[in-house]
Amino acid sequence: MKRRFSLEIKILLLLFFITTTVITINSSISYNTSLKAHETDSYNNLTAIREMKGSQIEDYLQTIRYQVSTLSESRMIIDAMNEFKSAYNSIEDEINPSQEYIEDVNKRVQNYYEDEFLLKLSENTESIYEVDSYIPSDISSLLLQDIYISNNPGATGEKDTLIEVDNTTTYNDVHKLYHPIIQDYLNKFGFYDIFLVDIETGNIIYSVFKEVDFATSLINGPYKETNFAEIFKASQNISEKDFVKLIDYKPYIPSYNEHASFISSPIYDGDKQIGVLVFQMPVDKINEIMTNHYQWSDIGLGESGETYIVGEDFTLRNQSRFLIEDKNSYLEMISDIGLEESVIQRIDELNNSIGLQVVNTIGTIAALEGKVGTEIFEDYRGINVLSSYRPLNIEDVNWVIMSEIDESEAFEDVVKMRNQSILLFFILLVFIVIISLVFTRRLTKPLKNLQLSANQLEKGNLDIEIKKESNDEIGDLAVAFDIMKDSIKKLITDLKDINQNLEIKVKERTKEIKVAYNELEKYKNQLEIKVVEEVKKRQETMKLKERMENELNIAHDIQMSMIPLLFPVFSDYKEFSIFADIKPAREVGGDFYDFYFIDESHICVVIGDVSGKGVPAALFMAVSKTLIKSRGSSDISPASILSYVNEEMSEDNPASMFVTVFVGVINLNSGEMIYTNAGHNPPYIINCDGKFVCLEDRHGPIIGAVEGLTYKESSIMLNKKDRLVLFTDGVTEAMNIKDEPFGEANLEKYIVESCALGVESLVKGIMKVTLEHEVGREQFDDITVLVFEFEGRDNFVTDEISIANSYESLPNLQEKFEEFCKNQNVALPIMQKFNIAIDDLFNNIISYAFNDDKEHMIDIHFVYSNEKLSITIIDDGIPFNPFAEKAVDTSLSVENRDIGGLGILLIKNLIDDYSYSRKINKNVVTLTMNLLDKN
Repeated sequence: MKRRFSLEIKILLLLFFITTTVITINSSISYNTSLKAHETDSYNNLTAIREMKGSQIEDYLQTIRYQVSTLSESRMIIDAMNEFKSAYNSIEDEINPSQEYIEDVNKRVQNYYEDEFLLKLSENTESIYEVDSYIPSDISSLLLQDIYISNNPGATGEKDTLIEVDNTTTYNDVHKLYHPIIQDYLNKFGFYDIFLVDIETGNIIYSVFKEVDFATSLINGPYKETNFAEIFKASQNISEKDFVKLIDYKPYIPSYNEHASFISSPIYDGDKQIGVLVFQMPVDKINEIMTNHYQWSDIGLGESGETYIVGEDFTLRNQSRFLIEDKNSYLEMISDIGLEESVIQRIDELNNSIGLQVVNTIGTIAALEGKVGTEIFEDYRGINVLSSYRPLNIEDVNWVIMSEIDESEAFEDVVKMRNQSILLFFILLVFIVIISLVFTRRLTKPLKNLQLSANQLEKGNLDIEIKKESNDEIGDLAVAFDIMKDSIKKLITDLKDINQNLEIKVKERTKEIKVAYNELEKYKNQLEIKVVEEVKKRQETMKLKERMENELNIAHDIQMSMIPLLFPVFSDYKEFSIFADIKPAREVGGDFYDFYFIDESHICVVIGDVSGKGVPAALFMAVSKTLIKSRGSSDISPASILSYVNEEMSEDNPASMFVTVFVGVINLNSGEMIYTNAGHNPPYIINCDGKFVCLEDRHGPIIGAVEGLTYKESSIMLNKKDRLVLFTDGVTEAMNIKDEPFGEANLEKYIVESCALGVESLVKGIMKVTLEHEVGREQFDDITVLVFEFEGRDNFVTDEISIANSYESLPNLQEKFEEFCKNQNVALPIMQKFNIAIDDLFNNIISYAFNDDKEHMIDIHFVYSNEKLSITIIDDGIPFNPFAEKAVDTSLSVENRDIGGLGILLIKNLIDDYSYSRKINKNVVTLTMNLLDKN
């Protein structure tokens, strides 16, 4: 049975509920408002600190880039590089050490490594190092390490105090001249070390602090696998004089396995690179910036806030505040959260968290993905923090900056306010309960008396007297009850009259409903007529749509008929296999591919992508493909083909459409591919081992945009089983439902993983993974893929040489050709005939093909098979066809005969076949001898 509560109890409960609800809502709103305000203020403060420190770090590292670039171009460093290099190379001859002296030097150096370097190195690593792995074997390196390291009276870390030694070597004189200047530069700007490295040998011919990497080679020395060697190689033989390269922190053994970062710039003397200038990056300066000189609270970071940098390996690039302030608590904390014991031990021994403390948090992951934001999450200590993060704009490295403070400290004032509000709530609650009890008892007394009167009315006693006991609403209620009593008496009388009137009104209402029904039927009929008319219109629209779709399908079939779709093709040719596929984004599109033979030894492969989509793109595609194939049927130069096609397409192009094209012509005899890329996606060449190269050369802009362009071309040798992978941007720019492109990285990964597949399976696989990436999104662009696999022809051998256009180069050419012929067992008479022809032809080219005194390089290619021996000579001289000279009339006497022409006549008599062509500003001459009827 449901429990019955009195009105007194209900009023008391209602007042209690209202009061507690109001207080709770008000307190919650105040708390949440205060919490949000504190959170916003904290984020604003953290973001301001983040931006300040981020700008300081970015400006500081940019300054270092300017410093290394400027110093590398200074005359002092150029002279120092030249003089140190010369002195380094001559020190062995100048000292002229005896065997006994060398043994003493080796012993001193070995003692230093064992007693000083390796002993201290072993404290910072668990690995075991052998002294023989680090002591240099080169005498010059050994002598310099003895003079400036093992025999240096300065302690470790103070070897830079030695300016000159008691010997008369040139190196000592150079060191005495330049060392104080470079040392002063290092001290002023706070670098860890400064190095000069020989560009040819990789020898570190000078350093300020003379650690054990001094006088070793970064090419073949003990530190050739370090990030120091990596940055040296990046700056080696670089063409830009103002090139600067920064490399991220990694453990560096010469610095006792502490993490080190380097920045480099090439040293040029005029137009010749002579060395590389390298700074070892200062750790202390970065720490001072990020820790605000260890005064975190001065910039609003309180007792738990810090700013720090994280690299792309998710480790710190500056010291942790907590390691600096309380090392023991910090080590205990990172042990509790599960950091590897070996890492904790290294942090303890090195007293350094750079490159060791892992910071794999929500914020660092987001920032390394290029995002900027503020969030609350667990930091690397496992403690909730308010964090503001963003990527740092620093060239060559992927660093992010984090500005954080513990959540407990950020909201400390809000928590105190919440606790005070709870205490006040309970005090008010007790007070309100007491007041409510007194109020409800006074309020309900008149109501109880009124209830007794109501019970009498319920029993039908309409003559009861109802008294008014108060002047408030309850008194008014008593008067109302009395009036109600009188009204009930009158109501009983009136009900009889109302019943009679109600029957009359029901009849009138029934008539009105019938009229409304008739109107509704009329509207229904009109609506049915409109529906029939709308259905007819939609049927006509569907018929029109079907007719348009049929026409588009016909256009699709016509377009597809222009593209080779039936595979396999050229099955009689074992030298290659090819497969391609295309999927337009609409019924018709702008992508296309083609492949065809130019002659029996050359096959041309083409892929293109027209701007836009639909019928206009399809028409432009048809014209482009037809022009390329028409021109390519008689021209084996991709650059010449595209130069011609661009001129034709640019002349009358009112729609300003264009096409990106890649054309490759492959010599099936030699495997050489000559190719031109006109604004198209760079293709890949991959071998059966999964190694690939991206052909990034661009030889001109898009086709159809600008008249009068001359495109260039490049060449590459295809080895057996090499595959050429061509594709359009519909592959790499395919978007998924998250607006993420498929991208080059995913394509490269799939190509490498699928290198064992056949060409057909590889093409279909690329199409499949691209379309799977687009699941949930409408296909935006045409998708086209073509794969060509080179098998090669047996018994073909090639070689080449490049020589200057001078008569002195001829012996080198003839020597190279004779060596090539001997290796292929070419008969001596054939080799001698070719040598005579080469001699005369080379002299003709030198004499007539160049109209200036500059040096030009001439490229010569040899090709041998069981059937033929050929030589091709390519020069960049003026157009000159030696075979176009007027034939010599040998019937005339010497006195009456024109000078010249006998050499070319001799060539024509000695050689079976000869040809000349002009290709993209170059003369190409080929001589061929048939071998089957001569060997």
